[in-house]
Amino acid sequence: MDSPATLLRQSVSTLRRVVIARVEPEIDGGRFPIKRTIGERVRVTADIFADGHDSLGAILLYRAGEDPAWREVEMRLAENDRWEAQFRVESLGRYQYTIAGWVDAFATWSAGLEKNFAAGQDVSTDIAIGADLVQATADRVRGTDAPKLAAKSDKMHDSKLDME
Repeated sequence: MDSPATLLRQSVSTLRRVVIARVEPEIDGGRFPIKRTIGERVRVTADIFADGHDSLGAILLYRAGEDPAWREVEMRLAENDRWEAQFRVESLGRYQYTIAGWVDAFATWSAGLEKNFAAGQDVSTDIAIGADLVQATADRVRGTDAPKLAAKSDKMHDSKLDME
């Protein structure tokens, strides 16, 4: 576990908290299982929010019985802070589901870039920020995607220079 000093050195974006509340369906806080028949869809909803105005992302993870592999479905914003996704019951037995949410830095950057561009503002700084986001992603991924992302980041930095 990280010490408080280590946590304080981390960037503010990693300290942001995404809150997931009022997950439905649930009975008595998950103490009892919900019931569905084969072929029915389970519609899962939750309130998902964070501090600030950043864009969020969320997925519904589910699995049948003791299946070790989780399947995922992208959740969509239904209204205000309410998100939803569904999955189909394919076999008899218990299913487990959970939700993961995060601050979506790329979507936040993209929305800001679009607004600034539409308003006729200088977007060179926005493009530099996007290039840094792409480079940070390139640093985290493996395989053939890493050099492609790094090249895209370089190209974005070069286009920023062309704008000046």
